[in-house]
Amino acid sequence: TTEPSPTVKDQLHAATDAALAIQAPELAAFVVTGADRVSWLNGMLTCELSGRSKGDAIYGLQVGLKGRIVSDVVVVLDAERVLLFVQRTETSVVAAMLDRHLMMEDALVEPAFDSFAAWWVHGPRSAEVLVAARAAGSTGGALDGTGLGGAFLALPSGNGPAREALGEAIAHVGGAFGDAAGWDALRIAHGVPRFGAEFDAESYPQEAGLEK
Repeated sequence: TTEPSPTVKDQLHAATDAALAIQAPELAAFVVTGADRVSWLNGMLTCELSGRSKGDAIYGLQVGLKGRIVSDVVVVLDAERVLLFVQRTETSVVAAMLDRHLMMEDALVEPAFDSFAAWWVHGPRSAEVLVAARAAGSTGGALDGTGLGGAFLALPSGNGPAREALGEAIAHVGGAFGDAAGWDALRIAHGVPRFGAEFDAESYPQEAGLEK
């Protein structure tokens, strides 16, 4: 049986003092390979990828031809690939845009929608959780969405040891696993807009409140 999530109060306490891990099932991944993968994606997203290196995670937006947001994205740079996480509801639109903009570049985009489980870790001890998760086979990077410290993790689906390592790391730092209610309370407290709530595919980037 699945243990119930801690109370929202306890989740906020974990995010403030240790680490709070929350799965993001709304995110699905594309895997991008090829020599031009980073420079090509850099021209399609609002986040700056040039000058970044393996192990970096970057938050941004994919914007359509008319300037409206298509999806928010998380880019994770790995040694020989890029993991591009987008809203699961927008994967078909994103796939069509990527295909349309792929001309002569050396890049290959493959859907991997069920190959990775996306996790956010919030809190001052997130870096320790990130190190442990990477050692167990997960991909990810530091990414602070709240100002408390943070990381984004891509756990290979079906990899029990990776999930166990995440649990052990969270326990080691005195953290907790959270849920949607905890994330909503945390992000509202720290002014973090969410796709599907404060902004969506009808919004322009300047309307999303993502400046910080």
